Amino acid sequence: MADEIDYEIIGEDFHAVVITLDPGEAVQAEPGALMFMEDEIDMGTSTGGGLLSGLKRKIAGERFFVTRFENEGSTRRQVAFASEHPGNVRALALAQRGRAEAVGRRPRIRPRGRPHRRADPPAR
Repeated sequence: MADEIDYEIIGEDFHAVVITLDPGEAVQAEPGALMFMEDEIDMGTSTGGGLLSGLKRKIAGERFFVTRFENEGSTRRQVAFASEHPGNVRALALAQRGRAEAVGRRPRIRPRGRPHRRADPPAR
């Protein structure tokens, strides 16, 4: 498996992020950000850490639930995300695990599992 999530930013005025997941790799995004997903991608919705985590996000102005997309197949698969608003997408290389970048409000795409690069769709 790769150490980073492979992604491509597509579009001119209305950007989207197409992420290629290795087998067993997963990414987390806010509900409503999904543009498409290929076969063998499992989608699940949760509070992302329990009731308290969901409430913290809601108080902060984010959505209560988060959605996880995991490649359960044996080959690489793609999942794509877009914002409901036009804007630019920029990839941020995070120097260390656990570091957060505040770039705007939803939706955010977060890799799950190993440390990865994070791509954030357009801020509102």
